[in-house]
Amino acid sequence: MESRETSKPKKMIRVKKRFYIFMTLLLLCFLIPFSVLYFKPFTKNLSLSIPIGKDAIIQQCNQQLLIYDAGNLLLLDNGKVKYTLPLTAKKPALALNGNKAYFASGKTLTIIDNEGKIENTLSYEENLSWLSVKNNDLFLFFPRNVKKHQKDRDILYPLNGMPVSLAANSKNIWIVQLSQQNQQFKSQLSVFTPDGKLYFTFSFFDEVMEYIAAGVDNEYYFLTDKNLFHFKDMNLINKKPLLRLSAVAENDHDLAYIDYQKVVRVHKGTGNIDEFYTSDTFTGLVLNQEDILLYRQNGYIILRNGQTILTDLNRTNILSAFTYQDSFYLVHENGIEKISWK
Repeated sequence: MESRETSKPKKMIRVKKRFYIFMTLLLLCFLIPFSVLYFKPFTKNLSLSIPIGKDAIIQQCNQQLLIYDAGNLLLLDNGKVKYTLPLTAKKPALALNGNKAYFASGKTLTIIDNEGKIENTLSYEENLSWLSVKNNDLFLFFPRNVKKHQKDRDILYPLNGMPVSLAANSKNIWIVQLSQQNQQFKSQLSVFTPDGKLYFTFSFFDEVMEYIAAGVDNEYYFLTDKNLFHFKDMNLINKKPLLRLSAVAENDHDLAYIDYQKVVRVHKGTGNIDEFYTSDTFTGLVLNQEDILLYRQNGYIILRNGQTILTDLNRTNILSAFTYQDSFYLVHENGIEKISWK
């Protein structure tokens, strides 16, 4: 399929503003740590009270939590401390995949086994920007390319711009990248085979690609600042316009996003869409199997089948949220708090 580009120079000012807003949000997602003072609210599930500092970083995968704070890497497995490993870095990137933890800092990737022992340390020519686990593979993000980590040899996916989102299945790797061409910002979707061969590219000059998610079989969804696109086998299945995209989340079964005061949940595989309207605006959302948590700095609501089942809009300084063991947790200035509603 040939590359398609559209150009609307008169919209450049607006496109630049959207680009800068998006890049700011992206940096916040990856660089702002989950800042907490104490880990006390986890006591119901984890029976732990772990003091951690304001610069702590948390990664979650299945029944495990990986925490980096004050020079120590801590793994919680099913609520119990599996290991504590001293490591020194400034704002490292973390990832969990299978029985291994990954710790990236500067040009170095440290691989840690399930017992907390350093299995390997790898050096690269460029700084690692962040890490992502997709389809049980670890992807390493660099300023101008992505690599899939493998034991013998990493697979390179060369790019023309900065990678900002990635989706993967057994057939293809989709990477969204941003670049500048002829003083215009350009969004580009590059599709690769798993072994690193470029399959096709698709570019925009008047839309900013922000997120991509793999569905079932060879389908994928990608979100721009204007539209949701649903593709299957490289064919466009559906296109849905957006008013104002403010947050995206996904799990194995669904993709969800906030479009101004509307929450849209897309069921992977079928492409069926559920829409829920709220009277308030929110800046983030988290999914579990049944429910959706919408949150902002001063409150949250939980939705099930479009109905609000819990509301608390009188909170302060909510920084982030995540799901763990099918429960929702809020990260705020006073700690990490489990929301009880079931």
